[in-house]
Amino acid sequence: MSNPISQVRKMLDAYYEVFKRIYLVVSSELAKKMIIQRVCCWAWKRREKEGLVFEVRVEAVDRLARLSGMSKFIIIRPSSKYLKYT
Repeated sequence: MSNPISQVRKMLDAYYEVFKRIYLVVSSELAKKMIIQRVCCWAWKRREKEGLVFEVRVEAVDRLARLSGMSKFIIIRPSSKYLKYT
């Protein structure tokens, strides 16, 4: 979690563009909470005209048994067009 937010944004952009979902393994439970916050912030700042809905799976390395067991979150960012009128 020592990477600057700009570098994290570039990483998330690359993962999202290729896979349309993001899977991350982090060092601890605290890092897990921090990366979830960064993913939400990144999604908000993308300002997609059609909105943004994608899956994020995050788990601490010491709790990871298999990918299907990772904590799963669905991030929903309404379209900027919708937000403009509310």
